[in-house]
Amino acid sequence: MEVLKITEHEDGSATYSFDLTAEETDAMVRNGILWAIICGCTGLTVEEAMKYNRYGPEEGTEQETTT
Repeated sequence: MEVLKITEHEDGSATYSFDLTAEETDAMVRNGILWAIICGCTGLTVEEAMKYNRYGPEEGTEQETTT
């Protein structure tokens, strides 16, 4: 995966453009749909839902060091 372009907007949001392989695109689509369903059904944000990740935080991540 390669980030091709980042466009920052006046409202503080940003638009990202990526170059993905077919496998990376498939994984991003599957995971995006899965998280949309989980968050839509539970009413949680992605950040809140990640707290319930059955695999726990990855070593060396900010989430690991703050929990």
